[in-house]
Amino acid sequence: MVSADTIGPDIPIHQMLSLANQGCDFVNSSRYAAYGKRLGGSFFESTLSKLANCLLYSLGGSAFTDSTTRLKLFRKSIFSQLSLESKSPGWAVSFESALKAQYAGLKIGEVPTVAVDRFYGGKSTFRLSTELIEYLKWFVWGICKTRGTKANLISTPIR
Repeated sequence: MVSADTIGPDIPIHQMLSLANQGCDFVNSSRYAAYGKRLGGSFFESTLSKLANCLLYSLGGSAFTDSTTRLKLFRKSIFSQLSLESKSPGWAVSFESALKAQYAGLKIGEVPTVAVDRFYGGKSTFRLSTELIEYLKWFVWGICKTRGTKANLISTPIR
């Protein structure tokens, strides 16, 4: 499977579909869950991602260990419920959708994934100077809105 920035194995897709078949409305993959990994990419981006997700998880009460990962699976019927507002395509939509799925009280799930970021070269499209405001907007929104929400989280067993 290949996306704009990332190459990863298709193993999480089967686990994600399994959780959807168990009733999950929104399933998130995670590089930071047990057995998940992030390989490659810049040190700065990796550190920023880990720090933001750790703070969101521990301080904000996010049910997800990796809200910013791009691999998500959700039911078409819940899409309008999320009321996505992000102006930036890509990671901001991923970040916002994960936060809003939890805030909406949807039945959510998370599976570990191994992400290989630009391991064989290529250039990141992330620009801190232009994307920082959007990143902070959703980070603060997540800290304020997910804290205290009861998450209906189901994790997939590792086989």
